[in-house]
Amino acid sequence: MCKIFLLCAMVISSALSLDYQFDGWISSWNKKGFNINNPKYIDASKGIFPTESYSALSVFLGVNMQLLKGNSSSLDFGFSGTAGEILYDSTKSDRTADGSLYVPDGFAYNYVGYWVGYLGNVPYGQLDAGKFTHNVLFPTTYLHYNSEFFEFWGGRYPVASNSYADLFSSYTQGLDLVFKYKDFRAFFEASFGRANASWAGWIYDWYSPYSITTKKGYQANLGMYFIGMDYRKNGLTIRPNFYFYPTLYYIPSLKVSYETSPEFLAQKGWGSDTRFLIFTPFSGPNAMGKLRYGNYNDKFSVSVDFTQTFKISFYNIGLGVHKNFGNANGYLGNRGNTVLMIDIWDNSVYDIGQSVSNTIGADAFTPYLFGGGHIKDFDWSVLGRLTYSRRANEQAIRIGGSYNFKKEGILVGAFVEFFKNETKPGYQVGSYAPPSPNNPGNTSDRSYLAIYMKYNFLK
Repeated sequence: MCKIFLLCAMVISSALSLDYQFDGWISSWNKKGFNINNPKYIDASKGIFPTESYSALSVFLGVNMQLLKGNSSSLDFGFSGTAGEILYDSTKSDRTADGSLYVPDGFAYNYVGYWVGYLGNVPYGQLDAGKFTHNVLFPTTYLHYNSEFFEFWGGRYPVASNSYADLFSSYTQGLDLVFKYKDFRAFFEASFGRANASWAGWIYDWYSPYSITTKKGYQANLGMYFIGMDYRKNGLTIRPNFYFYPTLYYIPSLKVSYETSPEFLAQKGWGSDTRFLIFTPFSGPNAMGKLRYGNYNDKFSVSVDFTQTFKISFYNIGLGVHKNFGNANGYLGNRGNTVLMIDIWDNSVYDIGQSVSNTIGADAFTPYLFGGGHIKDFDWSVLGRLTYSRRANEQAIRIGGSYNFKKEGILVGAFVEFFKNETKPGYQVGSYAPPSPNNPGNTSDRSYLAIYMKYNFLK
């Protein structure tokens, strides 16, 4: 199949005298849950669940063709496909106290193959969704035009999270418009779908992150939008934004960052990267009275992020703070945040999200410290955090490293995370319901080891 794809793309490009570039990789992602002192059996009524183990294999193949090339402008077309499969899933053998299998089809589909319909309105539930996975998708089909004063993305394309989409991630379906003049840029994005196609163990076919019920009683996706502007000069970025989903949320946002130049780092032997982000969600009529991550939406809430990184030669050290006032990450900040340096998807797959950390929970406060270094082709990092939220408290430390065999196009790495989750009385692991006095709360071990490999076979 890959050979056919490559041959077709090369024939078309050659016939039209187009420049083209291929991208292809295959990856393996493996997680081993430790379950230190966790109960042996599942008890859903008490929110007692294990930390899963699983192995996933993914492959990606894409092409970018340059249709037009001017002195200061270009027009590109891109297309790609990806496929993934769960090779091992410990949840298929997890049992309740009476010896029954809890979910015979497994729960690891929440990482690879998740599919509950574009609008999330399929007739089956969580315990049966493993029978209906989508393991093949096409994450990109786009046109990209770029010039001195204007940039356009249209179709299905990767979110430009390193440029201006601070609170989006993965792949989007829609359009981006960017207007550029000297140190200023103005931009607009309309998104009508999202997909995941990551070598780090995530494969989600196209879906609508949110939908509303119309007056006629049917579900519809009205689209996620944001509009804003940039001022960038000498390492300083000031970015006011406005995100909105009609009738669901309206969110003003401001990001301010300052980073010393690579030249400064080379001359002085040290550098600094400071980032601050604040956004203030206002809930629309379709959000009020509804639950997000086990708590009701607030009419008004606030989310604040701050990170400070110091670079010293080949090393870095820093600190960060994430604070929610209310349920501020119910709709935004849960699908991307370029300031927050924490992996928020490191909980148990049996918990809500699925597997989302309480870092983004209502009233969450998370201070964290991090550090790392780069020695030739070896990178290492460590991050420790404390999370206090309305639903649960968490303590975690992650230590990892990776080695990049650049000549061969192979990246291998691993990390271990020691992670304690304390779900508070009233709440229950795996339940999106509001607090209940019948829930005693519990403490679970969410520690695990991850081992991964990525091979770029078209480097």
